[in-house]
Amino acid sequence: MVLHRRLGLKSVLAVVAVTLVMLAGLSQLLFKDSDEPAETVAIATTTAPTSCAETSEPYGTAPDGFKYEKVDEATRLKTVQALNLNESGGPVDMRKATREGLTLGTLVGVPSRDPAAYVSGVVKSAKSGGVPVKEQKTYAVIPLSDGKLVAAGVRGCKAVLISATDPTAVPFLADAVFPTPSG
Repeated sequence: MVLHRRLGLKSVLAVVAVTLVMLAGLSQLLFKDSDEPAETVAIATTTAPTSCAETSEPYGTAPDGFKYEKVDEATRLKTVQALNLNESGGPVDMRKATREGLTLGTLVGVPSRDPAAYVSGVVKSAKSGGVPVKEQKTYAVIPLSDGKLVAAGVRGCKAVLISATDPTAVPFLADAVFPTPSG
């Protein structure tokens, strides 16, 4: 399985580059219908919207021995620019899920006063473009034209976008970042 191979620096850079391209494609969907009001999509939040304090593990515990490591500032800035993100609500956080030199995928946390509305807008834009979005209880999976996937959901006061070169890694990470509430 891909998760057990060690990747070199070139491969890790390729993962980051592919992630940027995938997120740039998603940004095209985001801003396609900006004149229309956002349609609400039922995606549960994993924490109460009023609890916006940053924690030591803002995305929860990484699964299966992986760690969420911050990317370098140059990569973060390229992503912010590629996605045309507004940092007025705070800096966009970007982390990679890594284990033993392997980068499984990336997480982009976009601070927002209303992260659920942000995610709903992403999902609505994708659907209006004819994309078959698969909505889970706590996140949505958006397939891109190149076969890659992006998960979008809410964690605390952030809209979080998750991408990976391996499509099976996206729900694997999303299930950890956006756990189904108990009860």
